[in-house]
Amino acid sequence: MSDTAEDEVSKSNGPKEVDEGGRKTEISLLNIPCLDNEDDVLPGNETTALGVATRTSSPSKKVKKTSYLLLTVFCGILLSNSLGFLMGLSVFFVEIIDTFQESRAQTSLIQSVCLTVLLGSGALGSVLLSRFGVMRTGLFGGVLATVGCVAASFAPSVLVLVVCIGALTGLGLGLLYLVAFSVMGETVEDKKLRRLLLTLMMFGTGIGGIIYPYFGSVLIAEFGWRGAFLLLGGILLHGCPITMALCSLKSRIQLVGGKTDKQSQPWWKTLNLSLFRSKPFLVVGLSKIVISIFAMGLNIFLVDIARSKGFDSQTGAFFVSIMGLASLGGRALCVLLLLFFPKISSLALYFLTLFAGGLSVLLITYANTYTFMLVAVVLYGIPWGPVFLVYPSVLMEVVGPECYTSAFGYINTVSAAGNLIASPLGGALRDLTGTYDAFIYVTMSASLASSASLFVVWCFKRRA
Repeated sequence: MSDTAEDEVSKSNGPKEVDEGGRKTEISLLNIPCLDNEDDVLPGNETTALGVATRTSSPSKKVKKTSYLLLTVFCGILLSNSLGFLMGLSVFFVEIIDTFQESRAQTSLIQSVCLTVLLGSGALGSVLLSRFGVMRTGLFGGVLATVGCVAASFAPSVLVLVVCIGALTGLGLGLLYLVAFSVMGETVEDKKLRRLLLTLMMFGTGIGGIIYPYFGSVLIAEFGWRGAFLLLGGILLHGCPITMALCSLKSRIQLVGGKTDKQSQPWWKTLNLSLFRSKPFLVVGLSKIVISIFAMGLNIFLVDIARSKGFDSQTGAFFVSIMGLASLGGRALCVLLLLFFPKISSLALYFLTLFAGGLSVLLITYANTYTFMLVAVVLYGIPWGPVFLVYPSVLMEVVGPECYTSAFGYINTVSAAGNLIASPLGGALRDLTGTYDAFIYVTMSASLASSASLFVVWCFKRRA
């Protein structure tokens, strides 16, 4: 081909300028990306009506809404499986006692150890995520949770159940629990969207708490508790494909948004130990410990509190259910508030709801009639729902996305210790004073003090 002909081809295939609504855009007929779908556009490119690729400056707007929706749903399922399975263990309690004829104190270790390991594995999980990534950590967690459930179905004693369900399944679910927050925190860049998605995926915990106890009782009635554990092990194995789906969505969103994964760092830098020099992080961590010890402890003793006021156990259980529904209602109100007022600070919402939750505890002390008690548990549940819901967004606001996984892991680990001492502390105060009033007053005081500390942090952040 002659030089003249080559020049003509180069000109015909080279960059051109097209006038689109008064805006000149450079287009190229060569190197057009092969796209599976017209809507799938690479960073910095968009298609014109002619079907050619153009270079524009708004790549982040090309991320499909379905990718964020699926990301939120899959993360919510991981949270639902993790905490839902933990709450569902309560329906196995009586069946295991009848089988092995062990004491209630020893049998209750299954759920206690599972809770402690699930939350306490946060620090270990953050290191594994930094060292091995989301895919390997999530697959390991899913397989470990399944192995624990399958082994539990053949357990010859309660001690073996403590090891299988408490240690193995608890650790596996703890890793999957952390994977959900890590993926969401590192993938979504827009602050407002990230806060909304973090809040929405936290609904998975409430949904799992409703589904798993009922589903577990159905499985026990049909297959016995051993068969139920075996089937639940198969359900928990779904954490593996969900992890793979999350990795695929994360890569897709980062590709379209022009963002790349973080470069590998020495393992000691991934620990982010500088967090412990951050006063806002320490204050938020302290508030989470207060919630773990006192709010969770009050939930445990609510049935006994109702009995001490003259109600029977069935009525006390009904109060617990009403409190759970009120908590879900409070979470829904919180989501609506964030949708209509997106500029509101998560930290401000956190300390306000924590303050309201601290005051609402006091109503339970003076509730002596059925109607008063019903109103008290509703007013108690509504503010505490948003407290648990916005906490992940608050932590993101305080530490940022770079240290989010490590911060979440550290606080979860400390919260596990708080959950361990909640029941003994409440029980000791009840035995010393003869009532739960002292524990309620301590809960109120700790919640208000924690809210005041968070208010100070919020003021400093506004001035900064």
